[in-house]
Amino acid sequence: MALVAPPFPKSAALDNKNLVASGHTAGGNTRPTPPISPDACIPGEPCLPLDDVTVATYLHHELSTKRLDDLYPHLWAVAKRQGDHVDPLHRQVLKRRSILVSEDPGLHMVWAEGRVFFKPIPDCLVNYQFWIAYLSGAITNKPSISLQSSHVPSSQDLRLVALGFVRSYAYLIRHRSDFKVAVDNGLLPGSCTWEQWSIFLSYFRSIDDLEVAQRYRYGQIRLSRLNWASRIFRPMAKASLFYEMPHWSTRRYLEAASIPLLFIFAGISLALSAMQVMLAVSASDMGFTNLAGLQSYSRIFWGFSIAVVVFFTLCLVSLLALLFTVIGGQTVWGYLHREK
Repeated sequence: MALVAPPFPKSAALDNKNLVASGHTAGGNTRPTPPISPDACIPGEPCLPLDDVTVATYLHHELSTKRLDDLYPHLWAVAKRQGDHVDPLHRQVLKRRSILVSEDPGLHMVWAEGRVFFKPIPDCLVNYQFWIAYLSGAITNKPSISLQSSHVPSSQDLRLVALGFVRSYAYLIRHRSDFKVAVDNGLLPGSCTWEQWSIFLSYFRSIDDLEVAQRYRYGQIRLSRLNWASRIFRPMAKASLFYEMPHWSTRRYLEAASIPLLFIFAGISLALSAMQVMLAVSASDMGFTNLAGLQSYSRIFWGFSIAVVVFFTLCLVSLLALLFTVIGGQTVWGYLHREK
């Protein structure tokens, strides 16, 4: 298999430190004893030596998205299949989403109401020599292999997921304001300038969806929809009612359920009250021969009660119709644009 050059030239690398194989082995239960020479460890990980198995295991743990890989055949039903469907960081702030750091790669670019999760870029992914030594697997025309098994993934698998992960930051950081937000939230390694990062990330924006791991053929994904996908399709990676627990307190679930329950209760109470007014008016009071006194008021109240019931019914039908129209439209769009 022919090796593939890094996606960026050496002059654009943010870290050109020379790396030296540590000589440690990762076989068995033995673990290297720190300290390790800085040039013989994974950049940013002073306790992990630079041997093939350790590096592959480290990248697999830091970058693999097993649950999303299991859900990939069904993601078209809950997300837009478009790799650049990502709001830049300044847009995340404008949408009043709190930027939360997560070391779980499966939560990278997953958002919920009021918050969005991002995994920081590991130091090794900005090192030119690291890409040559450990991320130079050739890209073929075959479908990408998901990192789903327990064995050590190949260099090609790791390259696909690394390309997709760094490319996501090329979409997240498009302006100087995005860079400032990323630095303030600790998403970027080192202390490079905006100009250096801009040049480095520019080489990843031209990467096609077919050149990255399957997860990164989708952009940001809503957590509530992933939770429903997990309940319906039951991915083998984690058979659970939630892709990720949205709340860790019962009070939050009760607060979320109270609004629709109160709306239903108020609507039914209003309808029943209107029906009670209608039943309280006798049929003889609705004659058109005598419009004087209380009979005329009874007719007005009776008509208003009917209007209330009809109005509530129309509102309920309209809300349900709008809900099913939006969900149906998104599902049809996703089906028509799913991967063939």
